[in-house]
Amino acid sequence: MITQNLSLSVFLKNVHTTPNALFLKQKLPGRWVEWTRLEALNEAKKLAGAFMGHGLRKGDKVALLSKNCAHWVISDLAMQMCGLISVPIYPTLKSETIKEILLHSESKLLIAGKLDTWSEQKACLDTGIPAVGFPDYPEAEVESYEDYLAGLAPLKNITYPKSNDIMTIIYTSGTTGKSKGVVHTYESLCTHIQQAVELMDVGPRDRFISYLPLCHVAERLMIELGAIYSGGSIGFVESLETFKKDLANIGPTIFLAVPRIWLKFQQGILEKMPQHRLDRLLKVPG
Repeated sequence: MITQNLSLSVFLKNVHTTPNALFLKQKLPGRWVEWTRLEALNEAKKLAGAFMGHGLRKGDKVALLSKNCAHWVISDLAMQMCGLISVPIYPTLKSETIKEILLHSESKLLIAGKLDTWSEQKACLDTGIPAVGFPDYPEAEVESYEDYLAGLAPLKNITYPKSNDIMTIIYTSGTTGKSKGVVHTYESLCTHIQQAVELMDVGPRDRFISYLPLCHVAERLMIELGAIYSGGSIGFVESLETFKKDLANIGPTIFLAVPRIWLKFQQGILEKMPQHRLDRLLKVPG
């Protein structure tokens, strides 16, 4: 039985109704690249077919070590299509902590994507777990994305998840001790975001910006799943150095931030406008 309100079913419904609508937008060196919903689906099917072709089966765990990017979301969709459980890992963690998570989660595959310190992290490969890289972010000593997909057909038969199936295991950052894995079912994540999207009246015209770690439940829930449930699009920030330019290019209508980010915005405003003038301006009726 297909559960209609789970993330994968909602995404596939959106593909069917508006296949050419923008879904993902990401900056690569010198250019912005976009994926429509149909293009993202086709790419996810290719990766899902490769997962199955390499022997992964429903219930297996796949670790995802990468900064936010389009293929992070595409990989997550691919895992959902064949019943795999995603294990996202903070892209700033040291190799020893990554090893602990890989072994504790019993991951069968590591995907290494957009990273800043792979040269220091690649010792995690000592676990012997197979590893593959993302396109556009080739990492040394792992199989290339193209080679991983080579000779394998896209997934034909999608495995639709059930509400109580495990969707992901999200590990804490480990800043206060060993990382701890929190198990989330499809129901525990999808029910909350579906209600939030309805309450906030978010829709297909909304644009989400992704810059906080997707391996954290807040970004995963509010940005990735928020875009799927609303039918909106996601734009990815390239780096902190390009944040302002990326923000202007993406033009988000939905912006998730932690207090430190709002404080920086406030400081930037106050550098150009004294507090008393800002207070007076905010009192003017809209």
